[in-house]
Amino acid sequence: MPGGFVDAREDPEKACIRELWEETGIKGKIKRLSGVYIRKKSFYGAIIIIGYEVDPVNGRIKIGPEIKDLKFVDRKNLPYIPFDSHRRIIRKAFRR
Repeated sequence: MPGGFVDAREDPEKACIRELWEETGIKGKIKRLSGVYIRKKSFYGAIIIIGYEVDPVNGRIKIGPEIKDLKFVDRKNLPYIPFDSHRRIIRKAFRR
């Protein structure tokens, strides 16, 4: 799941699309909000995690410099997702 921080004065939806492009080379369009969660981190303090369901506008993957590996996977073969908030976002998206 691509992700990152919202820049100052940046709309969260635009940040989502920007991060998707920067990390994957995929252009997308927000389909819907998947969830908003708060996670406490020792370095950052409380952070807000906003998940969006995004439809890809193009499907050409181009790995960005922050990514080691990137691929589409079938929902039945998802890798382990370490963050509970991310697992909840994925479950909610699949329930639709």
